[in-house]
Amino acid sequence: MYKIIYDDGNIYQVEKLHPSVSMNQEQWDIINKPIRRFEYHVNGKIFIMENYEMFNHLIEYTHISVRKGLIISKITLMGLHGNIVTAIVLNIKKKRIEEYHAKIGQEYNGGISTGWKKGTCDKSAGYSIK
Repeated sequence: MYKIIYDDGNIYQVEKLHPSVSMNQEQWDIINKPIRRFEYHVNGKIFIMENYEMFNHLIEYTHISVRKGLIISKITLMGLHGNIVTAIVLNIKKKRIEEYHAKIGQEYNGGISTGWKKGTCDKSAGYSIK
């Protein structure tokens, strides 16, 4: 589940990630106002990114079998500040959390990612895990 807190205080929440990649993209595309805070709730932890100029996230899937279909293997949360992207990778398959920094345009495996949403950055940008 993820939660978007807009700059105006309103909240947009996605209760469950859909097994369809296109459905998850449709949920993300609905976001149409500046984001103050982005929260991801995974395995009892809350991953928070806030006060970035731009926000993005990527969901990677692994195909288990014909019957079980796709399962989420990684979620990458990204925040842009200046020309540097801070990325937090929730590697569900390996049960670990990874962090990296990259220049914009090289943020995902050395390449560009699409789907960035405008943020609000009038305070210090950062992330936390609770």
